[in-house]
Amino acid sequence: MVQQVSVINESTRLSDQEISMHISAIQEQMDRDVGPLWGFKVKLNQVPKGDPPPGDQWWMVYLDHTDQAFALGYHDLTHHGLPMGKVFVETTLSASQTVSRVLSHETAELLVDPWMKRMVQVGNRQYLVEVGDPLSMDSQGYLIGGVRVSGIALPGYYYETDNRYDLHGLLPGPLPTAIHGTFLMWLENNSWQWKMAATDPAQEENLKIEAFMRPRPGSRRYRRMIGKSQWLNSVVNLYGQVANGRKLNNGAGGAITRLPATSGMEASPVLNANDDQFEGCFLGVTEGDATSDQELPVATGGVA
Repeated sequence: MVQQVSVINESTRLSDQEISMHISAIQEQMDRDVGPLWGFKVKLNQVPKGDPPPGDQWWMVYLDHTDQAFALGYHDLTHHGLPMGKVFVETTLSASQTVSRVLSHETAELLVDPWMKRMVQVGNRQYLVEVGDPLSMDSQGYLIGGVRVSGIALPGYYYETDNRYDLHGLLPGPLPTAIHGTFLMWLENNSWQWKMAATDPAQEENLKIEAFMRPRPGSRRYRRMIGKSQWLNSVVNLYGQVANGRKLNNGAGGAITRLPATSGMEASPVLNANDDQFEGCFLGVTEGDATSDQELPVATGGVA
């Protein structure tokens, strides 16, 4: 199956022409470099600025920042409850990073783990399988047609299926091996933890990157932390505005919870692997349909 993903431009900083160049390069990357190794096929479809987002496709949305995402009604899933990714343009530029590289990063992660279930056990830690995070710097990406795309971690990094850990040999070993700029996030002792590896606090640019990688409202990491039961469908109408002026809430009448930007916090109270938050999250790399929301079997073996 070829997964259809609509690329939507809600940013005030980028033109449709610029985004078209991004899409062309990242489509080539997914077809040639990433999809065959992670077992997916995707077609990226550009939605002209101002056109309504389609209801039957996954979404990848360019937004200026998290506040704009909430203001326009882009939350955790599409308005039909399908997977959605986001690229925060202003946030990316403020960290001196390239927007196209972040789109590549987010697209690969969306396709490898659309429902944000995949985790790998290493000792007492359950690490997220976020394939762009181990190579989270522009310098660890590469060019396709003059457009910078992201370095991507391969199945061997998470599952030790072979000794090829990323596309260009930058990672010297499997998870939790880290190099400059590697971001890892895990669950340990009922608490979410994360670390930006090998950064130098004396270097301003490194601090920007570390702040940029923290879980922020609406991001994949944030959605992991609050749990699937708290995810909201988007409420955009045909013009990208909040539908009917609806007040943003958590679906039960309560206010949206914003997480602090710290290096650790308690996990959601529901932490039973049989419950919905962790449904099917321990997946083998040979699992045939990573784009399904069905319950999936627990993998055997894996990283020790």
